[in-house]
Amino acid sequence: GETTGLNPAAFGALCPATVAHTVTMNDGDLPLAVPVEESGAGGGGSQSAVPTAVSRTATLSRSLSYSRAIDESADDYMLANGYPHGLREEVKNSCKQFPSRIWILDNSGSMGKCDGKKLLNLKGKEAKQLVQCSRWEELCKSVEFHADLVATLKAPTDFRLLNRSFETGEQYFSISSMDPREMRKQAENVKRIMRASVPHNATPLTMHLNAVRSRIIEELDKLTELGRRIV
Repeated sequence: GETTGLNPAAFGALCPATVAHTVTMNDGDLPLAVPVEESGAGGGGSQSAVPTAVSRTATLSRSLSYSRAIDESADDYMLANGYPHGLREEVKNSCKQFPSRIWILDNSGSMGKCDGKKLLNLKGKEAKQLVQCSRWEELCKSVEFHADLVATLKAPTDFRLLNRSFETGEQYFSISSMDPREMRKQAENVKRIMRASVPHNATPLTMHLNAVRSRIIEELDKLTELGRRIV
């Protein structure tokens, strides 16, 4: 599909597959994932689901800071990208309901297959053209768009590559600073990692889901009381 535009699931907007609660993490906390070894197919080696410092800003702190998060610049940004009034309001409401987002990004070898699609701006024209590309290129375009969007909305988001990037050495990164200027730098870092990385290895999805689940369970009762969720 198109790689630009809003992905409602990324913000929890009307998404039935979201987890029903959020976690609170204090600064310096780590996800409570127990190390798990999962052998890669085709001699790809093993991947360990070790605890990693992805986001150090407490989820509740993010939620309470929402009052200063969505300002006129965010509304202007969405308007410039063609978001009608109703959709802009839905996105802003979802930022309240979902103070944190987690992306699990597939960078396994199969993402090199060229059956993806991306939109290109035609030179000198406002029109866009849909062209064929690899699955990885399509995902990169989507992540780049959303990196700019969440930085503008000040909507903290964590990213997990299935496999550590050979090119950058990174696997877990976030856009989560309480400082808007630092958040913009983090967004650029996300785009840098995605552009530099090449898909490889197997698809160790289970251990990442377990790591995210552990993070959610950590403070389930407290977040249930507040009615907040993670998507």
